[in-house]
Amino acid sequence: MRRVILALLGIGIVQASGAAETTFQPSNILSRTINNTPVSSKSIYKTNSGTHIFTNEEISKAIDNISAHTKTRKYQQSSPAASDSLDDMKRWADQGNAEYQVKIGWIYYDGKGVRQDLVLARKMFQKAAKQGHIQGQGVLGAFYEHGLGGLRQNRATAKEWYGKTCDAGFQHGCDEYRRLNERGY
Repeated sequence: MRRVILALLGIGIVQASGAAETTFQPSNILSRTINNTPVSSKSIYKTNSGTHIFTNEEISKAIDNISAHTKTRKYQQSSPAASDSLDDMKRWADQGNAEYQVKIGWIYYDGKGVRQDLVLARKMFQKAAKQGHIQGQGVLGAFYEHGLGGLRQNRATAKEWYGKTCDAGFQHGCDEYRRLNERGY
């Protein structure tokens, strides 16, 4: 795999890709104008294939493309797949992936292929809920409402978690919040 290294103003960005390896370095040797064009709106960079002039817009666009590609690869690597083993899912959940935390929470809640463990399920839902995962928040609300997974029944706390899902636009969370509110919690 080849790497493209872009060094701008001392900031390095590394991307793995199939593109040819190129290193950009600011060139302070060149004059302030090139071809009667002021350099103020352009930056001059030397590459292993020669000196090039890039506008700040071109450089910003290149950085945005690299950032978007990196985010896409991270998302693809962290997205749950149906073929993942339980050990793989646990590893991703332990690394903070909220989707896997919820998925493992459901596995232990339902006891699918494992002994049912509501405490572990609750812990997984809590981790996801604290990261703002809507399903994790809603299920955690249900755990508080019914006193599951080692939690003491607390409908006021359940209502708070349902409220967070409602604030995020989840209608079922709004319905549960309203139901508990009407009952005085």
